[in-house]
Amino acid sequence: MNKIALLLLSFTISYSHTAFSASSGEVPSQIRIFYGKGLVNSTVINDYLTTQNLDSIKDINRIGAEVALYSGSSKMFNFGLKYFLGQKTIDGATSGEHATVTQGVWQFIGRATLTRKDTHYIDFLLGAGGGSLAFLRETATSRSMLERNQYSSRIFTAGFSAGFGYKRLYFYLEAGYDHNYVGSMERTSGSLTPFEGIDMSGPYATIGIMIDGIPITP
Repeated sequence: MNKIALLLLSFTISYSHTAFSASSGEVPSQIRIFYGKGLVNSTVINDYLTTQNLDSIKDINRIGAEVALYSGSSKMFNFGLKYFLGQKTIDGATSGEHATVTQGVWQFIGRATLTRKDTHYIDFLLGAGGGSLAFLRETATSRSMLERNQYSSRIFTAGFSAGFGYKRLYFYLEAGYDHNYVGSMERTSGSLTPFEGIDMSGPYATIGIMIDGIPITP
């Protein structure tokens, strides 16, 4: 999944450069690159970590990108695709001991502009998609992996974003809530008993760069 994230970010950078160079276009588009945190309180995972004398996982770092097209020239609505990779590692007291949670998420995103000027904007977003989840437990003598089938869990998002900049380039802050019930996981290696009833829901916040209104030709 790290390779997927890097490829997507490379694509967005390359795409934005090409789009800025375009002399004309018919459909305005938007690109976002972001970093942030999602707060989680998965009782199932944290109960296990407690039995292993490890700290609880309270948040997950995330990095990703979003590409969208506007519906009409008014820039009131846009629809696109977002991907982010989330990961958190908890280190143990001994060398080589740790637990890592990794999540990859694809979502279809719709945004409605609440206000827009050359120097700032505010919008509201809704998203729906799927996610994968992996839990890795390593010690000096063992390695166990639990996984949820690729993008089989459903994730729904609602939030707001606000940005400040000029014309096409904005720095923005986004905050919202992810409803992310994973359910059960399967053991793919080691002897760790699979988790059941995992809830990764919680609020999130990200900061990023938005390149707005890039004209492209369909």
